[in-house]
Amino acid sequence: MDIIKQGVYSNTVRRINESECVSDAYLESTDFEGSASLQFRVDTFEITDARWAVHRDQDPERRGEGKAPMLIGESAYIDDKKNSVRVLPDYTYVTDYCEPPGGWENINPHKEKILDTAPADIVSPAWRHIRELFNECLRGAYQAEAYLIEERGMGTLREYEAYWEKLKPGYCRPYIKGNMPALEEWPVYTGNIQHYRKYDLYNKYINYMVIDNGGGLNYAAGSYNDSAHEMNIELEYDSDGMIIDYDMTAVRVPFDRCRELDHIDPQEIIGMNLYDIKKRDIGNVLGGPRGCFHFVDILADIAMAIQE
Repeated sequence: MDIIKQGVYSNTVRRINESECVSDAYLESTDFEGSASLQFRVDTFEITDARWAVHRDQDPERRGEGKAPMLIGESAYIDDKKNSVRVLPDYTYVTDYCEPPGGWENINPHKEKILDTAPADIVSPAWRHIRELFNECLRGAYQAEAYLIEERGMGTLREYEAYWEKLKPGYCRPYIKGNMPALEEWPVYTGNIQHYRKYDLYNKYINYMVIDNGGGLNYAAGSYNDSAHEMNIELEYDSDGMIIDYDMTAVRVPFDRCRELDHIDPQEIIGMNLYDIKKRDIGNVLGGPRGCFHFVDILADIAMAIQE
């Protein structure tokens, strides 16, 4: 039995002053290290700074640090649907390495190919990670809103719950539809009616591990753990990438309805091929009205790690 790949995504949202928050995300894996960061206003969620970094990648020329100016001025609020993350050009193609103190010695300090412009239709594997890390920053900002209600124009938790009920009637935050309990239960579950966060607003990590069990069989596991959830997926797959066994558990979740997700028939996952599966394929099974986007994220991250 050999561990052949592992990694962890992390996202934190912190208030940095009276008017702004920062949402930071990073991925540390066997073959990649990188990060993204969005600074945004607490009242309008306008992005005031956007930064990225690639420190380690299978292609050394993709390393670098810089800003994502296209995002500055856009909204960090997912519901506004006004951000450009999906089409963010690959700045690793036009960003040179950072120079150390005293300059470079005995090496070629520059990338072999620095393009004049970042082509929107060319995206490196490293940049796909960066785009997803920016999405993690957006998701975290969305979760942190529950502790910014005064700045968002609501005076009490009850007003905030009424706002949510009007915005997404019957929805889990922000995805599941149908048969959910009244959203008034959310502040009770998260504890913010007794302890209302002021600085440390949201924390989350997703980790995964891929193990070669020998004999053409492999095992993979992933976990989602944040300020409101803990969920796990385990699976086995063969040398062709075919899932041959699958299980998922909801350890710490807000509502009884969430625990029912444990009982999605594994046969709907067994037989899928991890080598070419896409996130939308996973969403068709684990997402939608009866599913949970957290489980979708876990399995999608496992699949991405295996495909790489």
